[in-house]
Amino acid sequence: MVQPAIASDSPVLLVDGSNLLIRILKAKTSGGVLLSPSEVIESCSNIFIISLSHFVKKYLPSRVYVFFDLNGSARKQALASDYKANRTKATAGLSHIFGD
Repeated sequence: MVQPAIASDSPVLLVDGSNLLIRILKAKTSGGVLLSPSEVIESCSNIFIISLSHFVKKYLPSRVYVFFDLNGSARKQALASDYKANRTKATAGLSHIFGD
């Protein structure tokens, strides 16, 4: 149900922050370039913000919502047990950079 206070004709940008951050992290840590954890965090943070600003300029949304769902969707898994069943678990997560 859409709340009347939220409904509008102007676009709203929804960003899967986990997906974007993991893709940026994978790109930054691939290719044999050795960076310290602080350099990886700084670089990924900059690319994340630049990516968001690119989409804001492109779509001119009235609001931007960034969500992080690192553990996947328990609701979708409960509705369909085969949800993403053909995917293997990512071996390189964020814990080696950010900790638990």
